[in-house]
Amino acid sequence: MRPCVADPFEDLLTMRTGHASMTSGSAWRPIKTSIPQRSGFNKLVFRHFPAMFAATAAKNDADAEKLKARTAALQLLPPLVPASSPVAAQISSKTWQMPENADAIKSVSLSFADKTCTFTLEDGRGTHKVEVGLDAPREGTTTMTGNKLHHEYQPDVMRVVASGSSRDLRTFVMTWTFVESAFRDTVTCTFEGPQMRFARSVNVNSSALDMPTLMGKLA
Repeated sequence: MRPCVADPFEDLLTMRTGHASMTSGSAWRPIKTSIPQRSGFNKLVFRHFPAMFAATAAKNDADAEKLKARTAALQLLPPLVPASSPVAAQISSKTWQMPENADAIKSVSLSFADKTCTFTLEDGRGTHKVEVGLDAPREGTTTMTGNKLHHEYQPDVMRVVASGSSRDLRTFVMTWTFVESAFRDTVTCTFEGPQMRFARSVNVNSSALDMPTLMGKLA
């Protein structure tokens, strides 16, 4: 998904609560440097955010309630629609060896249980796991490498909320949301006989949004 600014978002920024006790200079709105200028986000912030705390901002209880209702209904991701494939049982706990690549990824494996999938990736930094919810997103920690997609951020350990679902008979798609940052990765594994096509992309970055797709072979 490419970053964009839709009209409802601009409407949200332009709402005035009228009840803020903060004066100009006491409110902070962090902006990630990985948000590209083409998104238009920064222009909206600089246009509307300071005005929320200006002396001329009118008190409007109706707008305040509208804002409260809007923010209460916001959610990071659409609801997970569980979908399984009989192929999951055939590929579970198997390992695919990756060809030599710029990201130093050596192998990938998936282990399916009743309501979870453990995704394991080995690369030049070590072995990394993500616990993926199949019925609901699962929150946990991971050491997964991702600096090239994450504006070169690479903490030793990250909080991640992960979910996965079968798009079709041979395609398993995961969403990894790194909740301490702005990054949300989409990881797609497509199984083609003894091969597995591995693709990973991110919602926002200052450079590439996609890693090179790899074709692994069953070990």
